[in-house]
This record gives sequence, structure tokens and C-alpha cells, in this order.
Amino acid sequence: MERLDARDPSALPKAASALREGRLVAFPTETVYGLGANALDDEAVLRIYRTKGRPADNPVIVHVADRAAGRALAASWPEMAEELAAAFWPGPLTLVVPRRPDVARQAAAGGATVAVRCPDHPLAIALIQAAAVPVAAPSANRSGRPSPTTADEVLRDYEGRELAPDIVLDGGPAAIGVESTVVDATGERPLVLRPGGLTLEELRRVRPDAEMASDPRLLSRSPGTRYRHYAPAKPLWLFRGPGAQAALLAAARAARAAGEEVAVLAFPDTVAALRDEGLVAPEAVALAGRRDRPEEYAARLFLALRRLESSPGAARILAEAPEPRGLGLAVADRLARAASRVVESGGGRSPVPGRVLFVCSGNTCRSPLAASLLRHLAAEAGRPVEVRSAGLAAAEGQPAPGEAVAALGDWGVDLSAHRSRRLQAADLAWADVVVCMEGWQAEALARDHPEARQKVVSWGELFGGGDVPDPFGQGEAAYRRTVDRLAADLRGWVGGREGGAP
Repeated sequence: MERLDARDPSALPKAASALREGRLVAFPTETVYGLGANALDDEAVLRIYRTKGRPADNPVIVHVADRAAGRALAASWPEMAEELAAAFWPGPLTLVVPRRPDVARQAAAGGATVAVRCPDHPLAIALIQAAAVPVAAPSANRSGRPSPTTADEVLRDYEGRELAPDIVLDGGPAAIGVESTVVDATGERPLVLRPGGLTLEELRRVRPDAEMASDPRLLSRSPGTRYRHYAPAKPLWLFRGPGAQAALLAAARAARAAGEEVAVLAFPDTVAALRDEGLVAPEAVALAGRRDRPEEYAARLFLALRRLESSPGAARILAEAPEPRGLGLAVADRLARAASRVVESGGGRSPVPGRVLFVCSGNTCRSPLAASLLRHLAAEAGRPVEVRSAGLAAAEGQPAPGEAVAALGDWGVDLSAHRSRRLQAADLAWADVVVCMEGWQAEALARDHPEARQKVVSWGELFGGGDVPDPFGQGEAAYRRTVDRLAADLRGWVGGREGGAP
């Protein structure tokens, strides 16, 4: 991995030559640093996926130097695409259009469309022109990590790793700090698949009919719309809604009472309140910028997450979300995708994925208890959720212990028909999120199934409070304590009723 200073006259020709030769070059854009490869070279694009550890079904953006080059990548160039490119290129807008067959199939994750953008950064444009090829480039971080906004962050992500960029072209920090807005231009109106550096309000000045997309079949055409993304090494709890500040302060007080330290990413008035109560160490704080200036939050977001994950002694990061308007919509989206837990305040509900898989060791106690409780609570709350459970080392067909059946019976839920099953790869492919009862189980799954690691989270990361210990052999009281803890955490997740077992 070679670092090149863009001020050196030899740096740009060397980086351009590397792209033509099928090698990987990390380079700056106005949004974040990208990890680039020749978009017409299938093997080079596959190297991006291998180097980042990127899921094969997550497409990348192809960067071009001008509109003509963008049109050349499309099997057809819709009138809407021309209108939006004329208005916003170069800039933080990516257009999804029909793909030409000679564009690397993996760049589109095997799909029929390709995501194309012309960056608003002189070095990026010069690199693409000098290479004389379109450049496929997702953000230059390792998959799942916060996006890098400086060359130093790229270098740290790959330091000591066998697979790494061949060249890191240092052109200084990225200005915007969050990735581009992705718009599907294949239909009758613009559909925003991923919010980003171009706001919905700006888009609507040109196309008043633009709106946010919700169809998952369309969302799959864009990078950054599935899996857990942008996550720091420490669990991140996101507080959003009208009562976010009060909820974050309450969480910090609870952590202090439990003997835990936290790191905080929040607005200045929230940070001042935390400091007044002595709830956070000065070095464990990152300011989000002014509440009415979301561009400040965007510019410092990923750098702040990377700094806070290194806070010594902090058990987790508490982050305050901006209002989801203007550039704040993109910041809120990135924080939600990075979060292991979302705390809604002021009448909202934490989002429950459509398909949840619970995993423990033997699949006779904790994971079936959690699965049965989630089904029960989701039905009460009117939330459509599909739930499975499995064990890493389960013996097939074993019943739940009598103590587990009795403890869950207090909730009016019958576990007597449950039979254990061993975890299968098909379960991981099916699930939107995989919740492991203990941290070591999450680590083992992420290691053994890298294709699913961005879905995997431990119970402690998701809800706090650490691992859920195995109650096996400890008597009925231990099972009841386990059920009470699982129910309390899951109730908040689905927004169900308060109170204990009926």
C-alpha cells in the first residue's frame, strides 16, 4: 500500500496507470474517499469486493468525468437522467440507469442497472480523465466501517492487512463528509434510494415530483441500503425524536450508576448538560455542530465515530440524531445504519426488521425463548415480524427444558412443542438481523460466515447490559429472570405494552 501526495506531479500519472493495469486506488471525492478500480475490468472490480469484504449483492458506484461518459455506460439514457445530470453534475448525485453489457457485471452486483456519478472534486476528475476509464468506487473503508474522509483513515483501515489498496492518493479531507444521494432515474419520477450529499429539497427544485423510495426491489439497486453500515468498533446507541436529548441524558446517568463510561456524539447544549453533571470525560466527546447547520454534522460524522470508538474505557457511544430534513436526513440515515440500538423518543418506535433470527448454543433455552417472546409481543403491537431460532452446536430435535416451558407459560406462550435445530447457512441468508445471546457467538458467526457478518449483532450490542447467560441447570428462578430480561428488552424494540407477564 503506497501513499502518494497529490501535490507531487508524478502522483496522478502513477495512480492513473495503476487503474488501467487493474489495480486498486483510493482517492478523494467531495463526499468521502473511494476505493477505485477500472469499471470495465471484471477482475479489478472483484478485487474491490475482496479487499473490502463487501457483500456480493451490494452494487458500487461508477464514477465518470462528464455527462457524455455517463451516457456511454447506459444501455439507454432516460430523459430524467439527462435533466438531473445537467442540473447537478458534477456533484453528490448518483443516477441509477439501465446498464450496458460491457460494464463489469459485479459493479452492478449482477443487476440490470448501474449507478453512475460525476464527482465534484478536481483531483477525482483529473484521475478519471488520466486513466481514460470509468472508475468503479465504493467508499474506501473496510465493509461495515465508517466511511473515510481522509487518506489517514484509509491507511489505518488496511494497515497490516494482506488485501489492501495498491495506492492511496492523498488529496486532503473530503468536504461534505457523507456519500452521494442515489436516485433511480428509470421510472416516471425520481425516486431517492439513498439520501446523501444532495438534499431532497434541492432535488425537488428541479423535479418537484421526487420522493423517497420504499420498494425493497428498487432499494437493492443502490449501495448502502442494506446490511449494517458505517459501524464503529464500539456499540452505538442512537437517540432520535423530540425527546432525544432527555433520553440520551437518562442513558448516560444509568451508565454512570452501573459503573460504566460512555462516549458521546451530540449537539453543544446536550454536551454542556452532560458535562455539568460530570457524566462524560472531556476526551470522550465529539460535537455534532449546531442544530440548525446539519452540514457541520455531516462533515465531521465519520471522523467523530472513528475517534470515539477509541475512547478508553467507554462501553458504548451515545449519539444524538439531527432532524431528518435537508442534509440531516442523510446524517440520520448513516447513524441509523451504524447503530446497534435505536431509541425513539416522543411517540416513535424502534424499527424491528422483518425477519429476525435468534442464535444461542443449543437452541433449547435462550434463543427459542427470545423468538417466542418476540412473536408474542409483535402480535400484541400489530408489528409484522417473522422469527426463527437456531443453535451453533444444537443437537437436532431436543425439547425445551421444563423450567423454560414454565417460565414462558407465565406469558401465555406455549414452548412445549419447540424442538432444537442447528443453524444453517440458509437461516443466515433468510434473516435481516441475527441476534446472538453472547458476544463470542456473534464473533464466531462473523468469522465463519463473512457474507453475513453485517447482519450479526450480540444481545449486549443491541440492547445493552452485556451477554444473556445460559440458565441451563440453574433452576426455574434463573429461567424466569432470563425471560423477564428478554421481554423487557424486546418490548422496547417492538413498541409493545409496558408491564410484566400477564
